[in-house]
Amino acid sequence: MQVVVYDAKVLYPSTLPDGLIRVGLARLVQPKWTKQTLDEVFRNLRANQPDLDPVRLDRTRRLMNDAIRDVTVTGYEPLIDQLDLPDVDDRHVLAATIHAEAPVIPIRNVRDFPADRFRR
Repeated sequence: MQVVVYDAKVLYPSTLPDGLIRVGLARLVQPKWTKQTLDEVFRNLRANQPDLDPVRLDRTRRLMNDAIRDVTVTGYEPLIDQLDLPDVDDRHVLAATIHAEAPVIPIRNVRDFPADRFRR
């Protein structure tokens, strides 16, 4: 099963996570994300949709983490400072991708992940 590391921009807006998690539950891919990614997703949800119930948001986050076994990538942090991307806040996604040995990062912000940075 192919490992994919999700960036916050594919998990937000909130219509995408359900489909991305279902792909994982169907065992078509092994989804991964970082705590930092979910922090960004839920921080943006709270800022952009202040009418959402914080208790329900916390529950949604727990359900996302519980839906897929071993979904959270850890141990990638030492790689972050070694990486060079246009948006320094995206370095954790690339570091997690490298650490998880994932060949794919589904992204919406292509310019923040230039192809020339990924060639070996």
